[in-house]
Amino acid sequence: MRLPGFTHSQLPDWYYISGLRVTCNGEQAVTLPSTATCIYIRAEGGAVYYDLNETTANTTSPGYIPEDALEVIGPMSNLDALTVYGSGATVYAHIEFWREA
Repeated sequence: MRLPGFTHSQLPDWYYISGLRVTCNGEQAVTLPSTATCIYIRAEGGAVYYDLNETTANTTSPGYIPEDALEVIGPMSNLDALTVYGSGATVYAHIEFWREA
């Protein structure tokens, strides 16, 4: 049975690989799983800046996540590196790695 006004949708077929919490007291390099094609990053305690496929990140990096916000990156076939930056010992980046089926 289908409800009026509702339709079927195609959801992404992603599989969880792993996750971690990074203390962003300055610049931190993150080790990516080799099979990761998608990344979720949530900022806690302050803003988090990030840069993909680069070895440095700072307040001028192209990626910006405000406090208590979430950024979904991907799917990308060329995820090689992730660097995050925050300005304090109480700023955390909660990062989850996913792969596309």
